Amino acid sequence: MINQFPHKLVLAASLLMVSILGLAETNKQPLVPLASISDYALGDGWSGIYGIKLESLPAYAGAKKYTLEIKPEVAIQWRQGEYSVFLEGSGINGIELGWRGLLQPNWLAQTGLRHETVLPSGDTEAADIDNFPHRGSHILVFFENHYALSNDWKSWLGSRITAGPDSFGYRAKISVGHGLVQKGDGAGIDMVLFSSFGDKKNLNNYFGVSEEDAVASGLQVSELKGGYRSSGLNLIYRTSLKSGKQIKLQAGIEAYSDEVKKSALATDDIETRVALSYLWRY
Repeated sequence: MINQFPHKLVLAASLLMVSILGLAETNKQPLVPLASISDYALGDGWSGIYGIKLESLPAYAGAKKYTLEIKPEVAIQWRQGEYSVFLEGSGINGIELGWRGLLQPNWLAQTGLRHETVLPSGDTEAADIDNFPHRGSHILVFFENHYALSNDWKSWLGSRITAGPDSFGYRAKISVGHGLVQKGDGAGIDMVLFSSFGDKKNLNNYFGVSEEDAVASGLQVSELKGGYRSSGLNLIYRTSLKSGKQIKLQAGIEAYSDEVKKSALATDDIETRVALSYLWRY
């Protein structure tokens, strides 16, 4: 467990740039040539990946303490023309079942279901918070759009809305992306700037501390308003190797809003994440 390591973000970003020369060529094409879209179906029919993901991340969103996790990463996809269905994720938390397709040559849409856990006891205990009640797991509905600003998808605008049960509320994310390197097969480097928002229920679901929570854990009561949540930058590098292997490297930084900073759970204003995946395509 590590407190903070912003130097890892710098190292990961450097690796992204240094690795440009290692990108491989292929004649097959994904729906869009973006490294940030996990599209492994390069032709009609079934395809997928399996592999290992090594990730350094906060114990929970807003935590000052970090953990290093090793977990499986899998994806199963079926494609027909310009549409595909997929089941993908890294571990149980964050797994998604959905549909994606090109509605127009410059418009990619995705929709489906997502599983997400909020403040499980193991995560809060890892951050030295005892007896904090588990918020539970949610099955969420998401809808996402990518709109290309040019025919080659060099730059694009994105949006995503996630909604769930009454206790979850809704979360929204807007983004602008640019392909620093594109190889046409999904290999390359994407840079994505984003901002996120949530209603009152959503922000309190992740960062709020009720009176019952305060009695159990000793934290100060924190009731947040809805609105602006955070802004950040993500870098995604993907390269194809021989025999269907892939390497994916992700690095990100996220700064929380003043409203989130009011929470007793948000002990770090700025957090970083670094992940390395080694994958086999089939």
